[in-house]
Amino acid sequence: MENKQTSILESIELLLAKITDQVTLLNNSNIDWIGLCTLFAIVIGLGVAIKKFKAEFEWRKSEVYLEQAKELYQLAYNALIIDESTNYPVNNRRVWLTSARRLLAAEAMSKKITEESHKISIDEYIEYWRVQFSDLLSFDSNDRPASNKEYFYEKGALYHWSDSSRAPIHESSIAVIYRFMKWNEDRENYLKNVDDFNEDEIHRMEIFDARGVGAYIREIRKRDEKE
Repeated sequence: MENKQTSILESIELLLAKITDQVTLLNNSNIDWIGLCTLFAIVIGLGVAIKKFKAEFEWRKSEVYLEQAKELYQLAYNALIIDESTNYPVNNRRVWLTSARRLLAAEAMSKKITEESHKISIDEYIEYWRVQFSDLLSFDSNDRPASNKEYFYEKGALYHWSDSSRAPIHESSIAVIYRFMKWNEDRENYLKNVDDFNEDEIHRMEIFDARGVGAYIREIRKRDEKE
């Protein structure tokens, strides 16, 4: 469908170019100036309409990619079925592979987004799901199942397994999810532009509305002075 619409647009533009060429070749003595001006007005109007149509077409196409990418990120997260006994994703090879594949599909779809507003939207959406994955899996926490290597494979079944043993979680699926969870260094860190509390703010907190915060910030200032 997209190729057909693109082909139609290209044909119209080619026709417009030919019309313009033919008008240029007209003998000046035979020109109907009113008719010529009308023709040019039609050509210009048609050209504007075509550009508007193309812009709308590209925006809609980008919007479709945006919505599909958003859905795939959510599906990737939902694929990690929770074990109610541990409140942690089940250590199932198929579950992790499914989540990883959906993440890869979402990332591929995100790269097809062309409109700037859609790119900004998907960047924020990706950050939301990055945090959700990080909070759920918590690879850096010692009290979570994934801190133990046996979560990822059943002892004695690392290289060979059967129906009676649990298949090890595939390294590639772990890699996809782990890398997705890491902070993107190319992403703008909005917090770096935020100023620290000034003295008036700290004083007001200590007296009126946030004494605990004010006291905490005072301790930070004392620490900074010592350093």
